[in-house]
Amino acid sequence: MKKRICVLTALFTAVILAYTGMMMYPARASEAGKSTGNNGKNTGNSEGPAVGIIFTHDIHSYLERYELRDGDKTIKVGGMPALSAYIKERKKEDPEILVLDGGDIAMGTLYQTLYSEEAPELKMLGLLGFDATTFGNHEFDYGSKALADMFYSAAESGYGLPEYLICNIDRTADNEGTRLIFTALDETCGVKEYDVFERNGVRIAVTGVLGKEAYSDAPGCELVWLDPIESLKKTVAKIQAEENCDMIVCISHSGTSPVLEQSEDEQIAIAVPELDLIISAHSHTIINEPLHYGNTWIVGCGCYGEYTGDLRLIKRDDGRWDMAEYSLVRMTEDIKEDPEVAAVLEGYKKDIENMYLETYGYDLERVIAQNDIKFESVDDIYAHHLEQRLGNLFSDAYLFSANSTKDGKEHPADFSIAPSGTIRSSVPMGDITADDIFQMYSLGMGYDGKVGNPLIKIYLKGDELYTLSEIDASIGASLKTAAKLYYSGLGVTFNPHRLFLNKTTDVYLMPDPLKDEREEIDPDRLYCAVTDLYSGQMLGAVSGLSKGLIKIEPKDVSGNVLPLDEHGNYDYSSVVVRDDNGEELKTWVAIARYLDSFEDHGDGISDVPDYYETSHGRKNVEYKSGIGAVLSHPNRYVALFALLILAVIIVAALLIFLIVKLIKTIIKRRGMIKKAPKE
Repeated sequence: MKKRICVLTALFTAVILAYTGMMMYPARASEAGKSTGNNGKNTGNSEGPAVGIIFTHDIHSYLERYELRDGDKTIKVGGMPALSAYIKERKKEDPEILVLDGGDIAMGTLYQTLYSEEAPELKMLGLLGFDATTFGNHEFDYGSKALADMFYSAAESGYGLPEYLICNIDRTADNEGTRLIFTALDETCGVKEYDVFERNGVRIAVTGVLGKEAYSDAPGCELVWLDPIESLKKTVAKIQAEENCDMIVCISHSGTSPVLEQSEDEQIAIAVPELDLIISAHSHTIINEPLHYGNTWIVGCGCYGEYTGDLRLIKRDDGRWDMAEYSLVRMTEDIKEDPEVAAVLEGYKKDIENMYLETYGYDLERVIAQNDIKFESVDDIYAHHLEQRLGNLFSDAYLFSANSTKDGKEHPADFSIAPSGTIRSSVPMGDITADDIFQMYSLGMGYDGKVGNPLIKIYLKGDELYTLSEIDASIGASLKTAAKLYYSGLGVTFNPHRLFLNKTTDVYLMPDPLKDEREEIDPDRLYCAVTDLYSGQMLGAVSGLSKGLIKIEPKDVSGNVLPLDEHGNYDYSSVVVRDDNGEELKTWVAIARYLDSFEDHGDGISDVPDYYETSHGRKNVEYKSGIGAVLSHPNRYVALFALLILAVIIVAALLIFLIVKLIKTIIKRRGMIKKAPKE
């Protein structure tokens, strides 16, 4: 009988674990009807109504054609003039095709410097005839007032702007930013939870959502965000109850990931199966074949306008939709540009020079440096967790430029940090201009109200440098690849096989990377670090990702923790790095000054040195898997994990004990257990 009880207990426990596992790890698209082959086509016998959709996302101010390294050659891709020509041709074939954008229209090139004054990005969407868009996280980089001003500026164009569709904003939030943004939207583009478009006799409801990671990447945003999945469920239910629609589309600035638990748009498809189509933005993913969960399709076309998505859906007898055609069209020079749109862009270039570049002593034509070194691409930065020469150049530029100021010479920083998520473009081959450098770092707005994040100088205690390394070694390796860190003046060693938040084995100062020197870290000493404002603002997000386990408190020179602003973020205004004229030292300007400082080999233009042909031992990875290497020198995080595991074991043991007791009671009550007869 005891054996039978044990078997029943094991089965009962197995069912619970299996159910829990199914809830935690739902099937990937390949296990849930992912489309394969036929360029995303479903080979069913659908012959119902058809809907065509053109889509873009993550354009990031790349409004004109740009050069792109493609293997061993350089090609030109993207640009609104080419996209305009393509849309016009497609509308000749299908006049009722729907045109949608998934957000992050801004932040990437010098066109963004006109963001609030002239709104070139949103005006382009209007000029090209986009029907709807949604918010990306980078639309909030400039603050609420600049965003509101952008809507008013765009409305003056008379182009007929796309609607903003977003369902997970708490519009009732009582703060000035929410009021500013929604007042501007209501008076210009219009903003709705969803809208219904009729195309070829088909009623299409379109809604939008901003994902959790995306709004964690918008530290300056004053809007209050609601859970995206719960908001979508409510919105979809409302659409189904009130609109009599044939199709529901979500333009989602959430993104996908190779790790299902971090792939928000796949989670949305699983949780909200009523959606017919998800246009997936934010992660810059090129989805060559649509992901397919049940009856929900997920599509994506990368970033920067290199590709444009074009699809056609056909209605089935059961009311759901098959993907009849799907293609990602590369916007190469084979597509002739729309001259009207090209002329509009030309008009912005003088404003870029007069209103922005002249302030920093640059123009669009001057060659600042020349480069014959093939640096890693931004994709390489995200794909490989090790020292990268591109990251080294960024961090070197920060330390050099900050320490070259009058204040820097008197109070030099010890080291600098450049996170991968702030590196927006690689160093181009050949001539390097201010436009190229701005694209390399194009984030944010300073406290001076001018586009471009400044450098900041903060102080950290020695023991926090180990915590800083864990952001890279643990968070950057798995949870948030944008948190990979590159250093100048600091060396670290970590072992990926060690426990989470205990991967770092060594941290030390490197006063001169060319010499085999190191300076040991004093846990109680204050060390001065240089980084960019955006990275400083993201310290709170890292704390959130680690569930509060990782916490770094930026301090001033006296060791006082920086105060918080009205939004609960650290206020870095007092630690901004300023040039000798007292102006904010913009991060992109710091990179430009560093490149301009290189030795000239005879033609009057600086040359990127051979130093950047190789790495220099700043970030060392040890792949040791022995038990001693993995478990030696546990830190406080390991102790916390040990306590957590112990608590889980105790709870599991109690649960099993209670299950056994419950089963015994049930069996006894049913008379299955009989007392042995007395002798």
